[in-house]
Amino acid sequence: MSPLLIAAALVFSPQDAHLAYEKAKDLVENCTPRDAGTPQCGFFAANRILDAASATGANVRRDFFRAETPKGEKRFTNLHAEFKCGDENARWVVVVSHYDTKPGTGRPG
Repeated sequence: MSPLLIAAALVFSPQDAHLAYEKAKDLVENCTPRDAGTPQCGFFAANRILDAASATGANVRRDFFRAETPKGEKRFTNLHAEFKCGDENARWVVVVSHYDTKPGTGRPG
């Protein structure tokens, strides 16, 4: 279960909303399934998210960890991205989200 943490200003244009939708659509179409602890999630999907956030100038880092699951120990990836808005007095928004899919549900995540 890999959260993506994003700090951003509370100003979104229609273009920003369209770009966010297109990035989510790309992830679903090109990196599904993304079962936690698999290369499809921890490498392909994580790299797609990391590259997209980095392209905006965000400060991005990746943290790896291992955890025990009902199917044995797996390696997981957390992504952390900090976006600068240019206004030092702006409030922060923290978004925490899973980008993995749940195995066996038939849903793209």
